[in-house]
Amino acid sequence: MPFFKQKAAEPSAVPSTEPSTEPSMEPDSGFDGPFDAPFGEVPDEPLEQMPSRPMRLYKQIRRDARRCLSGRWAKAAAGVLFLMGVAAVFWLGRNLLADFLGLSVKAVQWKRAVRTLALDPLQMSFDILVFLLAEFVLCPLMLGYLKFIFQMTSGEEPVLAVIFEPMQSVKSFLRSFLMILALQFLGLVMTALCCLPGAMALWTAGRMGGSSGTDALLRLALVLLGAMLVLLGVLAAMAFMTRYIPAPFILAMDEQVGVFSALSLSAKATKGERSELFAMLLSFIPLALLGVLLVPLIFLLPYEAAACGLFSRVLLDRLAREE
Repeated sequence: MPFFKQKAAEPSAVPSTEPSTEPSMEPDSGFDGPFDAPFGEVPDEPLEQMPSRPMRLYKQIRRDARRCLSGRWAKAAAGVLFLMGVAAVFWLGRNLLADFLGLSVKAVQWKRAVRTLALDPLQMSFDILVFLLAEFVLCPLMLGYLKFIFQMTSGEEPVLAVIFEPMQSVKSFLRSFLMILALQFLGLVMTALCCLPGAMALWTAGRMGGSSGTDALLRLALVLLGAMLVLLGVLAAMAFMTRYIPAPFILAMDEQVGVFSALSLSAKATKGERSELFAMLLSFIPLALLGVLLVPLIFLLPYEAAACGLFSRVLLDRLAREE
């Protein structure tokens, strides 16, 4: 793969361990500190100051992602605004067309009187059709935006027109559509499976009768348990999906790789670093919660995409060297 290839390693700048015959240009301090012990030997006196702990990998990735976006935040935010605008067009079109056809507002509604869900098959079919049309247009654009961000992480100066590259041929269009759809499907299935116990607890709490005494306490306990299980289920699904973070970047940068090959290569590249990827995703949650007030999403999304792209580049380059 073209972007996995590494340059020839430059000669190391590590000083030689052989004794030097040249005189030292530095004056002798006359002090043999604890770091003056020969290599591999432990000094007799204890260290007064411990060396600082190395920065975790995901923190380095986030720092470097900000550097990659330095001076390019406006361009990256413009791409997000464009994608949001396309999504807004489909949402407004859906509402206008639903009003014109006389369809109900919601396909699924909760009936408190009977404590059950009411489904509108016609509205649900209409919503599914609009969703597929939106996905058909947005998936290639989203993959193009990821390619745009991925090029930034290599020091390039891409133009926003890169977003439309997956739509230039039928093959690229279908590959990008299938990739984003596959990731969304996997994420939805894993989230549903992991959140199923919590959803069942909440459903049981909603079906329970009585509003006082033991019944009320039991219902409250089930609600709290269900909410906790749902939260843990979402986190478990996130942890599982970290193995596929590099997949869209692989597909965007190499036209010879298929969807399933990209998913397989992504899972292979992330082995041993999924905990770091998961920690990086968790570190963005506070920013997302404060997004409305402090950090607009149009800047947070490029930041997260750049971090994921940079992390993917590191993992893929490491995998190429190992093979």
